[in-house]
Amino acid sequence: NGRADIDNIRIDGNTISAQNSDGSVDIVGNGSGHINLNDDVDIAGTLDLASTLNANGNVNLGNATSDTITATGRFDSHLVPSTDSARDLGASTLEWRDLFLDGTAHIDTLDVDGNAGIIGDLDVNGLATVDNIRLSDNKIDTTTGALTLDADNNSVLIPADITNTGNFSSTGTISGSGSGLTALNASQLSTGTVPIGRLGDSG
Repeated sequence: NGRADIDNIRIDGNTISAQNSDGSVDIVGNGSGHINLNDDVDIAGTLDLASTLNANGNVNLGNATSDTITATGRFDSHLVPSTDSARDLGASTLEWRDLFLDGTAHIDTLDVDGNAGIIGDLDVNGLATVDNIRLSDNKIDTTTGALTLDADNNSVLIPADITNTGNFSSTGTISGSGSGLTALNASQLSTGTVPIGRLGDSG
């Protein structure tokens, strides 16, 4: 009914020892036996594990948003959500900082708040909606076929000079003030008409 001071307790070859200089208690199983705890275990202090932790079943880490989880080690498995399209990575007010990927990113919708820098090539199989496009090398190339500019109002406004080193063709009307047209070689014209009032004295 009182207190029993015992250095060691030995139960069927299993030892409970409290002879450590720091007052810690050792529970040593006999041979390859395990220490089985068949009830709830409450630990008020720190739990230190020197080997592998196998937690079978569901695992809850923390019980409040003020709790923090620090993973010093590296993940050795895939990070897969429990339900498809039902778990977020970060939040609008708590964003992750940098994202490093060495592979393919499959994203249904990409919404970029700031700038986007692409070092390699950008392949878009569908529609890319862009308000403005700025080209660093001032060059647009097509891998096959011609380049088509299809505006919503059937007109393309170019407020700058155009230098053409190849052929320029149009099935529509080319209009302008003509103030910049100082030379025109029409010797190759084979069809069409010119109003007589536009020929001048040369006929």
